[in-house]
Amino acid sequence: MLPGTSPNTALTAIRTPHAFATIITRNHLAHARVLAETLRRHHDEPLHVLCVDDPVGFFDPAAESFRAVHLADVLPGGHHGMTFFYTAFELCNALKPFLQRWIFDHTPHDRLLYLDADVFPHAPLAPGFAALDHATILLSPHLLAPCPAQDAGDLETLCLRYGVYNGGCIGLRRSDEALRFVNWLASRTATHGFEWWNDAFVDQLWLNLAPIYFRDVHAWRHPGANVANWNLHERALHRGAAGFTANGEPLLFAHMSNWSFEAPEDWTMGRPLAADTDRRVIAEIGLAYRDALRAAGYEESRRWPYGFGSFTNGRPVTGPMRRDYFRRLMAGCSGSGSPFDHSEWFRGPLRYVEWKRFVPVAIKRMLMNAAS
Repeated sequence: MLPGTSPNTALTAIRTPHAFATIITRNHLAHARVLAETLRRHHDEPLHVLCVDDPVGFFDPAAESFRAVHLADVLPGGHHGMTFFYTAFELCNALKPFLQRWIFDHTPHDRLLYLDADVFPHAPLAPGFAALDHATILLSPHLLAPCPAQDAGDLETLCLRYGVYNGGCIGLRRSDEALRFVNWLASRTATHGFEWWNDAFVDQLWLNLAPIYFRDVHAWRHPGANVANWNLHERALHRGAAGFTANGEPLLFAHMSNWSFEAPEDWTMGRPLAADTDRRVIAEIGLAYRDALRAAGYEESRRWPYGFGSFTNGRPVTGPMRRDYFRRLMAGCSGSGSPFDHSEWFRGPLRYVEWKRFVPVAIKRMLMNAAS
């Protein structure tokens, strides 16, 4: 570290052709810290972290070991409705191409690996950067080979529903084609990045079209890349003298999607494992991830509220309100000003989430009246 500088300032001084990026809400700070720490064991390249909600009062970005990026840096003013009509999960996924574009526009990096914050690296990710020697856009398939016919209903149908590629790992090499891809994806996720609504599943279904629309799109077929519950049937995991392996190759990173802090040893989601997988490796990875998160402050940060979860007057923003606002916005009748300042716009019939709170109280009162 440079004398007299914070970790964040020191990282900004590093001029490297390669970089990593991820996106979090502030209650996932521990995930970003673990990702930064595990990457730093193998790489000098910086990790750019976009925290979509305001960290003020919760953590100091300048004191972190990653390069903090703020929402105002990457999101043009005309897109701020996204913070209202998207849920936290939807917003984080929709902002990926916005962050990728910002990095190419404002940093010297020529190659970028975007990783979801719940990625747990175990080896150098140099093979990903090397794959960009021959690819402009690097995508990670959910599956690398046909699964047994008896498992197709559980495994291959996932690709049909969620997308052929996993949006949690995207590689880009600076080029006109990569920028065309990023701009195209940003134009789609700006308004079509919902979770199971309007025929979308966040950004992933759009990635199905990338190999058709753009040149030099490659599938990253390394068996140790993006190992997750959906592909454990084809990735035999073992511990060797040099560390974990997947199908005999180094385990580059596990994607801990749907992993639970309360039940850390099993992140298989009940899906089949490769016949020769050492099941102890599954438990070891899960427990190590829990310990790393705990050391990174997970049990505190997990309780922090979502910054776009309520109106300025404190009233919670419900899912139906978000969808209602999107319809109004698309119809050109959303009203002027920030929707977060206008809870009165949503004083119509009780929404589903509000009914859940109201009905038990109403039933209790009815029963008390009947008893009296």
